[in-house]
Amino acid sequence: MKGHFFSKPIPFKYLLFAAIVLLIPALFINLGKMPMIGDESIRALVAFEMLLSGDWITPTIAGGLYFNKPPLYNWILTLSMWLSGSTAEFWIRFPNQIFLMVFAAIIFLFTRRQLGNKLALINGLAIITCGRILLWDANYALIDISFSLLVYLSFMLM
Repeated sequence: MKGHFFSKPIPFKYLLFAAIVLLIPALFINLGKMPMIGDESIRALVAFEMLLSGDWITPTIAGGLYFNKPPLYNWILTLSMWLSGSTAEFWIRFPNQIFLMVFAAIIFLFTRRQLGNKLALINGLAIITCGRILLWDANYALIDISFSLLVYLSFMLM
């Protein structure tokens, strides 16, 4: 099979490029299409009130104090709305996709020393292409992906 496309190993840089080119549209294409669900609207409302009031220190809902979740995620949502100038679902969900890509990159970086480039890439892609994460967690403005990233990072930096 001389000259056959699959007879030679594919260089790592091409695999990485193909993964990025295919993942970006897959992650961002449907962000603004789904209606908001339960907790997602709470996160968006807290962030929206921070944006309107200018008080980024004290999270509120309908003027009442809201301390049920840590404020970091609300600050990030507020920053996304402020930078985009929009409160559309896309911009509320956008930070979660960024967190997911950073999570995959960190998994890749921490595992490539032990596994090598190709297996580390597969490991990083496994987190993004996991069905629940790809179709549910990353497509909604829920705190789970960002919390998972911070917990994973804290363990890896110990």
